[in-house]
Amino acid sequence: MVQRPDPEKRRLIIEIAARLFAARPYHEVKLDDVAAEAKIGKGTLYVYFKGKEQLYAALLEEGYVAMVDKLRGELSASTNSALEDLRLIVRAVLARARSVPHLFELMRSGQTLPCAGQITQHKEEMRRLIAQVLRRGIADGELADPDPDLTASYVQSLVRAAVLYDAPDRTDADVEDHILALLTHGIAAAKKRGRPTSRRTES
Repeated sequence: MVQRPDPEKRRLIIEIAARLFAARPYHEVKLDDVAAEAKIGKGTLYVYFKGKEQLYAALLEEGYVAMVDKLRGELSASTNSALEDLRLIVRAVLARARSVPHLFELMRSGQTLPCAGQITQHKEEMRRLIAQVLRRGIADGELADPDPDLTASYVQSLVRAAVLYDAPDRTDADVEDHILALLTHGIAAAKKRGRPTSRRTES
């Protein structure tokens, strides 16, 4: 008898796979490990995913979609300043990047993932959300940016670089502050203009 896909079981598999891929490099995670953690037979995994690449692709895409959807809702209802919303975005993208710590090494190695095309679409949606926040800041006189579309494309790249070249003595708050400082003040003007308010001093 052919098994019918169960949405709850699929969700469980995704959650367990996400935890395992966050703890180990991609090549060290086996489908047997996922099946054992989920307490299902390995054959059951193939009811939902054709293989490890498809499983990894699914958790990456679904996690990214969830992040974009959550941010879209928060930003649409936001009464914050543009800079505060920009910090919210950086924080969300950084948290998402931390949940898949080995992904960027995998990308740097040249491996192409089955979800590459879909992820590109979601990144474009994220870029549009960031650009909207920047334009609002420009319209309100809070920000001065001659090319918000180009700046919007930098935000996710800055987070990716921060995670890829991470240092153990830097907290997420440090990384967040530094990215916001680069985006809002650059390098040469940082000493004269000061840095954006740290999340640790906000109340």
